[in-house]
Amino acid sequence: MKMETTARSLASALHIAKGVVHRRNSIPVLSAVKLSDGRLSAMGGVDMRVEVALPTVGKSRGSAAIDCHSLAGLLAHIPGNEAIEITDDHSLATIKFNGSEYQLPSYAASDFPSNLLEKNEGHRTALDNVGFIAAIKRVMFAASTDEFRYYLNGVATVYLNGEPVVVATDGRRMAWMPIPFIPVGAEGAILPSEAVAFLVKRKLEPKAAVFSTDSLSARFEYDGLVFTTKCIDGTYPDIARALPEPPAPYAHLDRREAVAVLLRLSSLDALGNDCAVILTGADGRVSITRDGGAYSGRETLSCKTFDTGGFKVGFNGRYLLDVLSALSGDGVTLSAEAGGIGSSPSIFTSDDDPLRTVLMPMRI
Repeated sequence: MKMETTARSLASALHIAKGVVHRRNSIPVLSAVKLSDGRLSAMGGVDMRVEVALPTVGKSRGSAAIDCHSLAGLLAHIPGNEAIEITDDHSLATIKFNGSEYQLPSYAASDFPSNLLEKNEGHRTALDNVGFIAAIKRVMFAASTDEFRYYLNGVATVYLNGEPVVVATDGRRMAWMPIPFIPVGAEGAILPSEAVAFLVKRKLEPKAAVFSTDSLSARFEYDGLVFTTKCIDGTYPDIARALPEPPAPYAHLDRREAVAVLLRLSSLDALGNDCAVILTGADGRVSITRDGGAYSGRETLSCKTFDTGGFKVGFNGRYLLDVLSALSGDGVTLSAEAGGIGSSPSIFTSDDDPLRTVLMPMRI
């Protein structure tokens, strides 16, 4: 194998590859990147693959699979305008630049699992500027990390009361965001959290996506980059069943003031992250209390209270802070099933923000 490129081009491609390649793999070759035909390919286990176009100087021939993180570490210390020559022979790759020469371990390129995820066939849906990834970014905080409910460990694309949305939930909090349309084949698809993190990190909307129901996979196409991932094999729950019907508003708070209060209360480290925060409201005031014995705090804010005869409800403090921080408007309205404020889920909506969030109350 022989290939010539620039340090800047190769370092840029490796920076993307490091977003999927695991440092430890049960299959050693999955720790490598494959260089072939002007492209760099990398695998995230056996469930994700990224391919990056790599500008080359002159003709290249053959293929090589070289340890990703070692090669990236070396390239991080080479000036970007340096010409790089890579050759590979008998499990040893040689990197030459400006009279210097380094050798790194390599693997047989034929061992690289390039056939995985190649059966992603389906309708190609254009996604330019529709905000699909931006919507996923808004809801990903609510995804579960529970390995037993694996089907919640990601972001799903579903219809909610006829409206296309992306949604994430861990069973105690939920967030959904409307999108203009669901890509062909994507209804009910669940993108795993690791794939979501990679897509969000790109900070760009893909040009197009292909969701394959046959191979249960999704492919996202960018300029010079293709990312393919397995989707989670499971059925996402009917999120409409988790919503109070009909929701009735019971309080309207200044969102930034409430976030500041929760940050101060959370500074009481001795209470732990899962301590309940109690909201008690009546007559245009709401007190926010966190009680941990010797470590406790209470603050009172002005708010608009609706005709509920007052209310008292407890939430997990960390989850409440997450929900309020995810919203973007100045004010936030809390709604729940009439007569069930302390027992039914509360919906949090913010002024001029299409994001919707739900939080289960805690027993107090």
